[in-house]
Amino acid sequence: MNTSEFVLGTAQFSGNYGLTNASKRFTKDEIVSILDIAATNGIHQIDTALSYFGVYELLSMCLPSVTAEYKFEVATKFNFRDLTIRGFYDLFELSQNTFSTANLNVIFVHDWDKLTTKDFEVIHEVTKQFPNVRIGLSIYNPDDIDRIISKFTFISLLQLPLSILNQTFVPYLDDLQKNGIEIWARSIFLQGAIDWNSPLNTFSQHPSIIKLKELGHKLDTSGFALALDFIKCFSVKKIVGVTSPKQLIEIFNLVNSPKFEVQYESFASNDQLLIDPRKW
Repeated sequence: MNTSEFVLGTAQFSGNYGLTNASKRFTKDEIVSILDIAATNGIHQIDTALSYFGVYELLSMCLPSVTAEYKFEVATKFNFRDLTIRGFYDLFELSQNTFSTANLNVIFVHDWDKLTTKDFEVIHEVTKQFPNVRIGLSIYNPDDIDRIISKFTFISLLQLPLSILNQTFVPYLDDLQKNGIEIWARSIFLQGAIDWNSPLNTFSQHPSIIKLKELGHKLDTSGFALALDFIKCFSVKKIVGVTSPKQLIEIFNLVNSPKFEVQYESFASNDQLLIDPRKW
């Protein structure tokens, strides 16, 4: 499998993200190691956000120490509500200075559903003045897709939740890609909910996790392996967040494993408390 489809998520670096992260605060050495492992194994894109507490500062310290001879590309997220062009310039400059050894080339609009006409005018102006920066939307609900395609003609990317348990967007992926939209899948591990062995996993006794666990025991494999096997079915960018350098190595080992002969449609869950990241 082509690892260039993978994007390194950084939300876990903040120490307060994920169901099985135990509020761990990453050290500089751990982050540099994760970045090095990612780069040497073909992951050259980072996904982050201003709202990830302390992550900008951590990346500014760690990126210059990466030994791999590759300049990372960075995707970040801004809130555009009431943002002026001057305000955007300030945020962009802050971000570019933070990622001094990387290339900021993607910005996702995090609060797109709250924007006014004036806010849209700012985004349009941004696309003109920053032609090398692609603008995308971060979405959660498939019901918004028609409005997005008709109204946001300048959008070329969508970031959305997609996983073995959250298959809500699967029926729409082909049409979105035919419309020239690049898909970035997030929460592919449901922030650790698929790790049925973790004592920190509050969903370990959920019926959908138990069903997944039974499949894992039958195939002698893990929830992470099943989650990766599912996401490999789709030609999308895949954002992976990890809790240690060791876990990233394990993911790379799983990526090239033979595919399981499993029909994953029956594992889709409709329980929003389980599959919607905003409710965790």
